[in-house]
Amino acid sequence: MRLGLLADIHEEVDHLDACVAALRERGVDRFVVLGDVFELGPRLTETVRRLAALDSVGVWGNHDFGLCRDVPDLAREMFPPDVLAYFASLLPRAEVAGCLFQHIEPHLDPEDFADLWSYGGDGRLAADGGLAAVPHRRVFIGHLHRWLARTPTRRLEWAGDGPITLPDEQTLVVVHAVRQGWCGWYDTDTGVLEPIRVG
Repeated sequence: MRLGLLADIHEEVDHLDACVAALRERGVDRFVVLGDVFELGPRLTETVRRLAALDSVGVWGNHDFGLCRDVPDLAREMFPPDVLAYFASLLPRAEVAGCLFQHIEPHLDPEDFADLWSYGGDGRLAADGGLAAVPHRRVFIGHLHRWLARTPTRRLEWAGDGPITLPDEQTLVVVHAVRQGWCGWYDTDTGVLEPIRVG
């Protein structure tokens, strides 16, 4: 299965459109949204309507959390029901084809507001990327707005500068942000990951 990876959109609709087109050209079977769809709200409706039209699964990020759970009345007044329904459909974590998807490292709890907001201020991962907390061979996260891949024992010599075949060992991949013009695809059969720059 070929998965299209969309992380940290932050309402950048033009980059989102370009990413979706590029991923469709590469024949993705399904899209995965890795959180942080929301930024400040001005382009949220058009962003969400594009995402809702995709065959996708999504997880929430720290910017999305307030629209996914216990939505305040002010947000209900600001955004139409279909936008709020989309956010209600986002999950804390998702599993697709044996891969784990979460906005933050897998040892952290995406349902805990403190974990979502206190994590990553300095851009460092846990010593093993948090992989010891999960059994999944492949883990994908967003949040850090860069490309990075690591196993439990080492950081891979790769920074999104081309395709990579992930090693046989357990691997965590940080997916760069749509906001900065990045997306990527991952083939669950071959282990190939290809970053795509659109902006």
